[in-house]
Amino acid sequence: MKRKIKDENKILKNAHGSLETSLKSLLKEKYDLEQYSRRECVEIRGVPGRAGESTSHLVKEVGKALGVEATDNDISVSHRLLPSKAYKTKKARRLSLLNV
Repeated sequence: MKRKIKDENKILKNAHGSLETSLKSLLKEKYDLEQYSRRECVEIRGVPGRAGESTSHLVKEVGKALGVEATDNDISVSHRLLPSKAYKTKKARRLSLLNV
């Protein structure tokens, strides 16, 4: 009976080690892919919004101001993001300081 338990324990430890190795490999692969997919992402903040704006045009104008020529072929997608809670809080705090 003791021998059977020891053998079973050994099998389970080996399976655990194998699963752990596989999981680490999958997580590393996923991390590498996510990092690679974001390598071309740029976030631009502080540009006021306008009705009917073209965000791609804004990206090209910001690039031009920085001395970087960007064309429509250089932009895969552009869009505005909703302000984060931290940004809204910071903005509200800044406004309250100005009103004091």
